[in-house]
Amino acid sequence: MKTRTKKKRSLQWLGFVFVLLLLLGCERSSSGVSEKFIGTYIELRLASLEFGEANPDARIKRTQILKNNNYTSESFNEYADEIRGNPNLWLLFQQRVVDVLDSISEPAK
Repeated sequence: MKTRTKKKRSLQWLGFVFVLLLLLGCERSSSGVSEKFIGTYIELRLASLEFGEANPDARIKRTQILKNNNYTSESFNEYADEIRGNPNLWLLFQQRVVDVLDSISEPAK
């Protein structure tokens, strides 16, 4: 049973990475929110879910994710503040995150 769960989780991560790479090819979506930011945000949230917020490994993983996506903590937070400060961008951002997560969790046909 554990092997099946590990395989399923591995496939989910693989699917996530694939979608993330597709998203990173585009800097801005039609919504005006950076696809790179959306992908980075999702990666950070998944790392937090996997490791927890207080785990030292989580901090290392989050730092690595930011670095891999050419963000500093400051630049990422500034962009997040810009999105949160604009209600239209915030709604579009939330919808894109949901769309990406839905595409990852959909079973292959």
